[in-house]
Amino acid sequence: MGGVASSVVDSVLWPPVSFRSFYQVGDIPNLVMLDLPFKQRHTGPSEVPERKIATLYINPCPNARYVILFSHGNAEDISAVTPWMTILARRLKVNIMVWDPEGYGASTGEPSCAGLQDGVTAVMQHLKTLLSPGQQVVVFGRSIGSYPASFIAANDSDVVGTILECPLASAFRVAFGSVGGTLPFDKYSVISNIRTVRTPVLLIHGTADDIVPFQNSKMLEAALHVDAKVNPLFLEGGNHNDLEAKFSQRLVERLIVFIGELDARRKRGEDDLTVKEA
Repeated sequence: MGGVASSVVDSVLWPPVSFRSFYQVGDIPNLVMLDLPFKQRHTGPSEVPERKIATLYINPCPNARYVILFSHGNAEDISAVTPWMTILARRLKVNIMVWDPEGYGASTGEPSCAGLQDGVTAVMQHLKTLLSPGQQVVVFGRSIGSYPASFIAANDSDVVGTILECPLASAFRVAFGSVGGTLPFDKYSVISNIRTVRTPVLLIHGTADDIVPFQNSKMLEAALHVDAKVNPLFLEGGNHNDLEAKFSQRLVERLIVFIGELDARRKRGEDDLTVKEA
């Protein structure tokens, strides 16, 4: 039952390849391909296929205090999200790393839950080699990208903040609403990841979302630890794919405030350390 249900979830969740890849390697300057270890089962005499992840570092702010690791949604790739991410980088005075999971853009393979975990872990390791002294990492996930974002937030102590836009609570919760707990065969469980996070988590969602229902963010909000709670941005009448077009100014304003909230927490931490050393 669990294996069948899990396969059905993946078959419904991931769109055809024509909706996942809108560019080729040579189309985007400064694209960096990362190697992933091959962990999937492989049989037969043929060579083990390469696993490669496409990344792009948008760095207009050499002195940025924060670098955002952005995980996009399931009908997007690097080429689709780069214009908006470039605007955000400049408005927020941050740098942004964007990446394509397996099966997207120039990345190899096919999308999967395990592949999202492997991919975001590799991108985070790569990003750490690019950080300047004092820079800190914020993770940002949109739609299905909320899963790898929440996964790395829950598993890497270097993440100081998390932004989740139109997030799913889990695959089954998207389809069936609250299920009273996480089922053994449920996948992409953002709610399980986010329960363990103690750094600020900003939830953004449109109340009229007809792809990932708004109730998913309400479930996540209820699951957050008190230390992770900040005021969410719930946009009345917003759908799944129109928030940047209809609410761009409100998005930017709330993200600027969120950066300020991270600064305030960072200052408190520095003050506490000074007191302890004294």
